[in-house]
Amino acid sequence: MKRSLRILILLAVVFTGPRPKAQVPVAPALAAVLQTKLDSCVSVFNVPGISATLLLSGDRFWNGASGRAHIYTNQQMDTALVFQQASVTKLFTATLVLQLVEEGLLSLDDTLGALLPPMLYVPGNVKVRHLLKHRSGIADIVANPNAPNNWLLSPNTVWQPVNVLETFGNDPLFTPGAAFSYSNSNYVLLGMIIEAVTGSSVAEEMRERFFDPLGMSTTALRPFQPLAAPLVPGWSSLSIANTYTDDMTYFLSSSFSSMVYTAGALVSRPWDVARFNRELFSGELLTPAMQ
Repeated sequence: MKRSLRILILLAVVFTGPRPKAQVPVAPALAAVLQTKLDSCVSVFNVPGISATLLLSGDRFWNGASGRAHIYTNQQMDTALVFQQASVTKLFTATLVLQLVEEGLLSLDDTLGALLPPMLYVPGNVKVRHLLKHRSGIADIVANPNAPNNWLLSPNTVWQPVNVLETFGNDPLFTPGAAFSYSNSNYVLLGMIIEAVTGSSVAEEMRERFFDPLGMSTTALRPFQPLAAPLVPGWSSLSIANTYTDDMTYFLSSSFSSMVYTAGALVSRPWDVARFNRELFSGELLTPAMQ
């Protein structure tokens, strides 16, 4: 998702290796080195603050925070705070879709025409694989300037996915499969497909498949699930160019979250995202062939 918004940085880094039976903090000497590095990144990258998690080989982990979560109240960054995940959401959505393929509820070659009702600007011959790989040709809803305008001017609006696609969509850019074009619309449609084939909400499916089993206690899909921890604001330069001093909390509200849906509405902290990544890339969430 492309936005002219400088947010505080969240890092969730995983060094894969044998899955640990228990996790313990890294040695104090290594923790000090990592903290010094994180402190330097706040200055080098000119951001208010950073929160990070490292899952190292074996059973070691490190959580660290540096700088400020709020530049006006001087609230310090804390590893317990959650961040708007934006397009990291797509990794969760894609994994869920591939699980449904493994379960026989879906095929990568199923078409939108067979899975969902007809929609304006959405060709029925687009396949699930086209959506996953951004090769559908469907125009990006976020590219329509009226979409971010709505986030700003009507922050409390809660959108339904079909209304989003038909209100902010446009004519297809090319024939399905013919080219690549990144589009948030693809992953909004994947969310609709998940609900169509499971009969339950995406929020419930993610909770049952990922959040609860993996202990992701502060992860939620907004606005359908409540925040479990304070959300770090985003900071933008609406007032003064290249000076990121405008609190954009209202920008990341119900309108934004419901509009981007399964393309970008997830909120989480580094610890939770790192746990998901470890399970995914160590082969615990998908079979080797599907992965």
